[in-house]
Amino acid sequence: MEAAARGARTQEAMRAWVQMERQQRSLETQQAVRDFVVNTLLPEAGIMLATTIISAGTMTAFAAAWRVGTGIQLASRIVFAAEVALSIPVGQAVDRALGRPVDDSFLGAMKQAGMMAGMGLASRALGTVGARVFNELRTRLGFPIQRLPQAMLAGGSWGQHQRLVTKALRNANAGRPIGVQVSLDVTNRNTGQTVRIVIDNLVPQGTAANLTYQLVDAKFSRVYDLTSPTVNLARTVTVNQRVAFDWIRTGQPLTVIPRGGNARRAGLTPGTPITLTPGVQIHVNGPNGIVVRQY
Repeated sequence: MEAAARGARTQEAMRAWVQMERQQRSLETQQAVRDFVVNTLLPEAGIMLATTIISAGTMTAFAAAWRVGTGIQLASRIVFAAEVALSIPVGQAVDRALGRPVDDSFLGAMKQAGMMAGMGLASRALGTVGARVFNELRTRLGFPIQRLPQAMLAGGSWGQHQRLVTKALRNANAGRPIGVQVSLDVTNRNTGQTVRIVIDNLVPQGTAANLTYQLVDAKFSRVYDLTSPTVNLARTVTVNQRVAFDWIRTGQPLTVIPRGGNARRAGLTPGTPITLTPGVQIHVNGPNGIVVRQY
């Protein structure tokens, strides 16, 4: 009788220990998940993943939550990378006279095929959820041409957004030539470093005696709300743009020389330096139309 009671107490103690161990492992898992998503591009997916895992009673539920959460993370990262890589059309990122890319955007665009192949492999690894993610990515990266009013801009395309930005600038600066896809060699006179960028729009400011040019770049996303001040615009620009824009933002002494036919069409003389207006404007798409942010 006493032996049976001791055995029951031992079993009860073992059950309590197992339950405590499970709880401890659950807490450790939750913390690991939170640590995992701290630096991700889409924290909402991490929150969803952690919340689901907390309530998951079986390994099957845990695995399902993990697949969904990581699938969303994969989608957000690949779509963002692809949008940046394709932010400038290949045909406009190549100096045809020299037969070479004018900046890193061309190289990024050329990686599209590799990214798509990688998405296919990742999707197969993620199973059914991954396949759905892959189909959604193919839809997003297709950039279908649509005729949508400005109020529905968030559902449009990169090309449409850029055209709307150019149109708005022309309306606001009637009678002045607005540069489109102008190549610029930007040299930091303190360091001697030069980078070549392609700017979406170049807007003349002031009078002929004191003429400056405002840099305007159009950025578009269907995944992120670029109008939010929490979105770091440095992630939306090319490597060369980031270097040049940081120089402008910090007031470095610069020599800026326009190059190519688009500069001539904007009323500039290729090879002749121009003066920039302080700051770079980033015109992003939002649910209610174009929003102007400062880089």
